[in-house]
Amino acid sequence: MKARIARIIQFCNFLKESNGKDSLIRLQSFLTLLFAFAIIVYQIMIERTFLELDILLIVAAFVPKYLQKYAENRIRLPTIKDQNKDGEYHNTNNNN
Repeated sequence: MKARIARIIQFCNFLKESNGKDSLIRLQSFLTLLFAFAIIVYQIMIERTFLELDILLIVAAFVPKYLQKYAENRIRLPTIKDQNKDGEYHNTNNNN
């Protein structure tokens, strides 16, 4: 019983960001992936496959998190600390 509770807690930690906040993007990605697998199993049962739908669902499971990480790492809005003495912003982004 304790091992089962530990696994549930570990899974819930998977749905959190590194700063401890809950991640709805991760939850959405996980649910989309489960839905994709359910659709694939259903297609196997009816002996008919729709490859485009399968690819679309699997890609839809992973792209949102990638886009979120890309936006967080690539785009940074200037802050007050980025202003020089003349009130102009200087580039502190290392991604030139």
